[in-house]
Amino acid sequence: MRDLLICIFLLLFPLISKADFIINARLIEAQNYISRLQLRNGQALVDAEKKENPNNQATYFIENYIDIYRIIASQSKDDYKKLLPNRDLRLNILSKKTNPSPYFLYAQADVHLQWAFVKSQNGDYLSAAMDFRSAFQLLEKNASLYPNFLLNNKDLGILKVIIGIIPDGYKWIAGIVGLNGNYEEGMGMMRKFISSNSNSQQLPIELQSAKILYCLMQINFEKNKITNWVLTEKYTSDFETNLMSACIRAFIAHKCDMTDEGIRNLLLKPHTKDYVNFHYTDFLLGSMKLTRLDEDATVYLKKFVSLCPNKSLYEEAYTKLAWSYLIKGDTSEYYLYIGLSKKYRESDKQWPALPSQGVPEKLPNLVLLKTRLLTDGGYYSMAEKELQLLTNRNINDIERIEYHYRLAKISQETNKYQKAIDNYLLVIKLGAITNLYIIPNSHLQLGIIYNKLGNKELSLLHYNQALSYKNYQYKYSIEQKAKAGISVLTKNGK
Repeated sequence: MRDLLICIFLLLFPLISKADFIINARLIEAQNYISRLQLRNGQALVDAEKKENPNNQATYFIENYIDIYRIIASQSKDDYKKLLPNRDLRLNILSKKTNPSPYFLYAQADVHLQWAFVKSQNGDYLSAAMDFRSAFQLLEKNASLYPNFLLNNKDLGILKVIIGIIPDGYKWIAGIVGLNGNYEEGMGMMRKFISSNSNSQQLPIELQSAKILYCLMQINFEKNKITNWVLTEKYTSDFETNLMSACIRAFIAHKCDMTDEGIRNLLLKPHTKDYVNFHYTDFLLGSMKLTRLDEDATVYLKKFVSLCPNKSLYEEAYTKLAWSYLIKGDTSEYYLYIGLSKKYRESDKQWPALPSQGVPEKLPNLVLLKTRLLTDGGYYSMAEKELQLLTNRNINDIERIEYHYRLAKISQETNKYQKAIDNYLLVIKLGAITNLYIIPNSHLQLGIIYNKLGNKELSLLHYNQALSYKNYQYKYSIEQKAKAGISVLTKNGK
């Protein structure tokens, strides 16, 4: 019966078959498994294709996704080091094309681009920059040879977005790549590819990755929550059978003030042994539950730190565990976990802590902490009620700065823009001599607000002010968002 269905599929849909790059029904099925993070099932089909058609170079392109997704899911340095040699092997094979086809150059470029991302995550920045450069050069060549090949738009769009928002500290990467980035232009190229539905039957994994990256870029740099959730909900409707969709859907739901929906999605995610262990989902679920002040947030955060081999998120996870216990009234556990967090806190002595963060020697302000968490979860009315418990008489100078920052954030998210503006400006005034990240971030948020209000001049002023600050926590993230805002505003002289 299965063979009959494959034969029917072959008759109904034209397959990509260029030279020795053949996407057949087996490799389409493999992509569907891989995109759901059922990597073992996908690998089995790729292995079968290699055995039956050893000259089919498409297998190496598809197989690279397996390695990339395995590294992303496991967050393991050992997996990264073990699988990295496969990059050179695949590129060597894919470069040996026999007949003209846009898929060979594209496949090589995409392998370079995928490894550039993974290398960046693992701190190999120079090597990542060289991969970005190789990807760009191959894509440019492919675009000149095959201008109507829309897959080029996907990767060129991603590159333009990345280079367009790259922080000043990493400008040398842009120099190596040799690409003039532009956030809005890059997003437009990705939209063109997605809307064309190009290659959706033969390369579903490419369409999926484009949709995911587009939604992630949009929610991080444009903050259009309603539009982004509509797209995300559509693109990840298979979240109960697709672990990748479940994770992305929950992450964006949280960013779109739909934390309850995000928690529900992760609790319904697939759990069978067919799927890889994706430890980040435990961190995400514990983090979201904490913003709702759920007592069982500790269960998922503890599971994450006990199972995830990558310690890059340990500082944040242990800090959140400390907060969770403090909310429960358990100060001894708070001190235990905030102490563990300090072990992984590279910037512990460099950046001042906000009152809602706390340091091992002093308990954080519990009202500000709860306000911060509830705001992060999108529970704005609850956060506002919590903040009303504070008065100017019972807080110190630093707490007063954070008080006005939290009030500004709540006002901004509930469309009380003038109140938000007044409080962000007060934060900037009160915190002028500090290097708290909330000062440049207040400029960033003012840029966003004034953009919504149609005041381009003031919006650009505050975006540029956000870029003027030096040496503070979360600098690169704030810079990226400010540059994306400037890019959107200055497109076609808007």
